[in-house]
Amino acid sequence: MLKQVIGPSPALFVIKKVGSSLFLRGGSDIPIKNLGITEPKPPRMGSRQLTERLRNKAKNQLTRNEALIRSIIERAELSRIVSETDFQNLEEMYAFMHKYKRYLRVKRLLPFGVVGSLTATELTKMTYAGALGSPSVAITIPGIIGYSLPAFYFFHMSYYYAPDKLKPFCQAGKYTLGLAFMLTTYLVDEIAEDAERKFLGQKVPIDINKTGGTIPKDIGTPEDLRRLIEDLKKTSKEFSEKNY
Repeated sequence: MLKQVIGPSPALFVIKKVGSSLFLRGGSDIPIKNLGITEPKPPRMGSRQLTERLRNKAKNQLTRNEALIRSIIERAELSRIVSETDFQNLEEMYAFMHKYKRYLRVKRLLPFGVVGSLTATELTKMTYAGALGSPSVAITIPGIIGYSLPAFYFFHMSYYYAPDKLKPFCQAGKYTLGLAFMLTTYLVDEIAEDAERKFLGQKVPIDINKTGGTIPKDIGTPEDLRRLIEDLKKTSKEFSEKNY
């Protein structure tokens, strides 16, 4: 009878109010604004931070080979303006490599096999000389040809790593110490040219000077690469024009 008159126990009411405040985030239906509590707003993100976050998000959605192409384009944009012609050259190179990739993988085995065998012979000679305690071996014509393979790739890769002032020296090293390997590759291209035009409809060179005989990783059809480039150009344009 007394409970019906005065209602629930005051002590029980206080315990319920305190409990609901302590466990507010655990499911209480009392809104925060009713308790006078406001959550602090996160600091405003700067334009550079937002751009970097969007770039990282876009990179995480790319495959490994797509991210590789993106990184190369971004690096090129840091050193100079990448024109529409440059993008077109990239698309044409990939389309050509994608079309004849199986043939080029077989074709490049010829110069690599010829010169590579001489390289292996020279390394074997050096192994025996080292075991005998001899610090040197005789230089021969086959030895010079065999040495041209690692020399070519050393200077070919160094050209892209080196600062602009040193690039001419890398080119000079490639065209001298790596000359024998380059000539062997050009000879294979010349011998196969007539057969390529007859059966493939055009010349399909290894193009050792520009590509290093390397076939880019496959990221899909040329249309897939074209869409990727368009997305990269659009994203780059939005970052440069939009104000945050």
